[in-house]
This record gives sequence, C-alpha cells and structure tokens, in this order.
Amino acid sequence: KPGDPYRPAFLDKKLHFDPEEGDLSGLYMDNGHLFFKAEAIVTSLRDHTVDIEIQLQEGPIAIISEVKITGNERTHEHVIRRELRTQPGEPFSREEVLRSQRALINLGYFKPESMGIRTEVDPESGMVAITYEVEEDRNDKFELAASLNPGSDNGVGLVGTLGFTFNNFSLRQLLTGNWRSAHGDGQQLSIRAQSSGLGFQAYNLSFLEPWFQGKPRSLGFSVFHQRFAEQDSLENWETLSVTGANLRLGQRLPWGNGGWTLNSELGYQYIRLDNLLSIDLDDGTALSTGQFNNFYTQLKLA
Repeated sequence: KPGDPYRPAFLDKKLHFDPEEGDLSGLYMDNGHLFFKAEAIVTSLRDHTVDIEIQLQEGPIAIISEVKITGNERTHEHVIRRELRTQPGEPFSREEVLRSQRALINLGYFKPESMGIRTEVDPESGMVAITYEVEEDRNDKFELAASLNPGSDNGVGLVGTLGFTFNNFSLRQLLTGNWRSAHGDGQQLSIRAQSSGLGFQAYNLSFLEPWFQGKPRSLGFSVFHQRFAEQDSLENWETLSVTGANLRLGQRLPWGNGGWTLNSELGYQYIRLDNLLSIDLDDGTALSTGQFNNFYTQLKLA
C-alpha cells in the first residue's frame, strides 16, 4: 500500500504464489484463469519513493480436458478418483488441485515426498490435462508383542498380543477367492488378540468401508470379546466377560468444504458376572453375579 516499504520479493510473492495467505494469481487461477499473468512495473523512482503499476493479463478460462493417474500399482483407480475435486469439463482451479493432492496424501496409501502434479496446457484450445503422479506406500500394520508380568496372582505371567491391520483392504477380492490380491479398495480390516492366560483375554475384529455404495459415507462394524478372571482363596475362578458388537455409519457433511462428519453407532453388549466384583444398586444392596444385556446408541459430530 502507499507508504509501505518497497519490498520486491514480498511483492512478487503476493502476485504469484503465497500458499499461506493467498496471492493474486491464486485468486484468478482458482476461477479458471490458468493463463493469467501479473507483472509489477516500476513507473517512477524519485526521492526514495517508487510508483508501481500492476499489469494484468487475464486470458480465457481454462477447462479441464482429462484427469490422469499414474503410479498406482496396488490401489484401484476408482479409490483415487473419488477423492479428486478436479473433473473433466470443469474450469481449472489451482485450489481444487491442491486440495485433491492433500486428500490423496491423507489416504496414507502413497509416499507424500514422491507425489507430483503435472499439467499439460493447450493455449489454442484453452484446455488443460492434469496428471496426478503417485508412488505406493504400504501402510499395513503387524503387531506381535510379548512381556512378562511378575505381579500376576498366578506367579509370573506372560502377556502376549497379536494383531493385523490392513489399511487398503479389498473384501471384494477376498470373497472371490483371490486372497493374495485382497487390497486396493481402500477398506480397513483389523484383527487383534491379547491374552495373559486364564486371567485376561481380549479378541477384536473390525471392518470399515469408507465409501459405502460409492458415496462419501462410511459403514463399519466391530465384534469383540473380553474376559477377566482371578482365583479366590479356595482357588475358585471369579470372572467377568463382555461380548459385544456395534454397527457404525458416518456421513460427510457439506459444511466447511466437507470437513465435518456425522457418525452414528448402534451397539450391544452381553455381560456375564461371576463374583469378580460387586455392583452397588440404588436400594443399598449389592450385585456380584448375573447376566446383563446392554443396548446403546451414540451420535457424534466431528
């Protein structure tokens, strides 16, 4: 502005590319003006003051002709395309290109440092082809752990954990019998077991489809079983076991450019208690043995 110090580097940044606070070129390129140019011309220099003229060439609005994807060897193309905000026939937008790139990085299936965007521009027709270049990155998790618990009531106890998490799973491929290629559909499958012998056991199986029926809504379920036990003075086992399942549904909301999600959950628990602990009731009595059913619902906005 008039009266500010003259900083050529700062002026060039605000004209052409400032990813943090925005720039003039970004305003135009976010609205399809891919051929836009801005140039700062010094028209007068006198008495330690400088006059600047900003010359703009808007150019025609560029239209996306096609969107290409390269480098995806494991992830199926439809999983990538459903995250993209750039579609053929729409005006070019630099912001939508960058948002698409961030969405692909957030999937966790590709190496961020290797991801690139290439644009092929045809000035005569005003068309632009966009290519997203990715490199696969395996992010499945395998968990195997074992430890000793010297404070166990039954002496030195062994605590072990075994788990698998497949973050780019394909149930469709598994059901066709092609278990070696059961990947690439963007689903998540988790299997986990933990035990310290008869004193504690826990098992869990969960599955999540992030794009149910091809729409930005998730559908998932979990089943689990937990058992806690200890021996009394007569070496009789006192136990508490919880077996349950839940069904989860998530829906992306259009607020904040799709950054909000409404999650709902319906769950059931079967609880069996056999003298392991005492539950105080409202009438002053206590309950230490019995079988209980617990149904619950949960709604969460995140």
